[in-house]
Amino acid sequence: MALSESELRDLRLRALRLVPAREIAVAADPTERIAALGDTMFAMQGQDVGAVLWAIGLRTGASLEQVKAAFDAKALIRSWPMRGTVHALRGEDIRWIQGFTTPRLTGSSAQRRREYLQLDLATIEQVRDIAREVLVDNPLSRDEFFEEVGARGVVADGPWRYHIVWYLAQTGTLALGPFLPGKTEQALVLLDEWIPNPRVLTGDEALAELVLRYLDGHGPATVKDLMWWVGLPGRDVKRGVAAVGDAVVTVAGPGNVEYLVTAAQLAEFESLAAGSSAQPGMTVQDELRVHLLPAFDEHLLGYTERSAHLDPAHFATLVPGRNGVFKPTVVVDGVALGTWTRLKPTVRTAHIARMTVTPFDQATAAILTDPRVQQGLEAAAAGYGTFLGLDEFEVTLT
Repeated sequence: MALSESELRDLRLRALRLVPAREIAVAADPTERIAALGDTMFAMQGQDVGAVLWAIGLRTGASLEQVKAAFDAKALIRSWPMRGTVHALRGEDIRWIQGFTTPRLTGSSAQRRREYLQLDLATIEQVRDIAREVLVDNPLSRDEFFEEVGARGVVADGPWRYHIVWYLAQTGTLALGPFLPGKTEQALVLLDEWIPNPRVLTGDEALAELVLRYLDGHGPATVKDLMWWVGLPGRDVKRGVAAVGDAVVTVAGPGNVEYLVTAAQLAEFESLAAGSSAQPGMTVQDELRVHLLPAFDEHLLGYTERSAHLDPAHFATLVPGRNGVFKPTVVVDGVALGTWTRLKPTVRTAHIARMTVTPFDQATAAILTDPRVQQGLEAAAAGYGTFLGLDEFEVTLT
């Protein structure tokens, strides 16, 4: 089977759970839905906490407070499993992933730590010992934690703080735990205490799990996509692909590029295609899909080659200065057509979710002003307002 670009996008929308997914929809409880999302999406980039909360709410129908409550209930965890970047994932998965990624990441960061930060490993280990003392059954904000560190005579200021938290999380001591009351900041916790029964996977079994879970939440994807996403060399990824056997198949995509997809995903897609072809005028996609995706969403960050989702000419607008900071995107049928921003609420507008949409260019503006797309934008904006707990919304094209 050869996939067209639109079929590739459609399969990915389903994998990314941007089309309602059965395993999520059947769970009535919001926390159960969010846990199911973690099982299927595997990991979602999450350095921007507000963005990842919306990424989860969008896919599960949960409100902001329900998503935060799910983190408090340990349905998901935020920490540093790979690429030196915060992700949201199931807590029981983090240790076996770090078993692969941590040696490479701590090794590559050593020179920067010594030369740029002038931070020695002995200081980090002192802070680790303090963490094991003061965080026992006692989650603390970062400021509170580093007050305890300073009170014990260890200097850890400025850029040292982020690096120390990252290092201690990447090496399995710390994680981000419950939300502080009324805030979007999470307290620091001891990983062993917060997730006392992690999964134990090693070797080819772990690599196979990694391949299957990534593809279930992102496929079709290339070997290069997976190498970049998890930060492992090609030989490890290929070992994982070999270990899963016929659970993963290879298909040709646009440009005759080879894509990996799970056999289950492909079978479901072919079944949908066969069913729709029996009805003249119908396609696999039965409605226009319009999404207001958050910054850093897996729709773009889940892949190294994104041209099926984003015209490369628009990348500089999406990521100004190419600094790695992705803006929130307006996506129609899997294609990013512009960016969007929530306007800062005032006393007068505090009850309204107010958003502006900015097309990339005249061609994308023409699509976004189409009446059907406008209806989809309003529905997406209403969904975002509901997520925030607001009854009204306004969405304006600029």
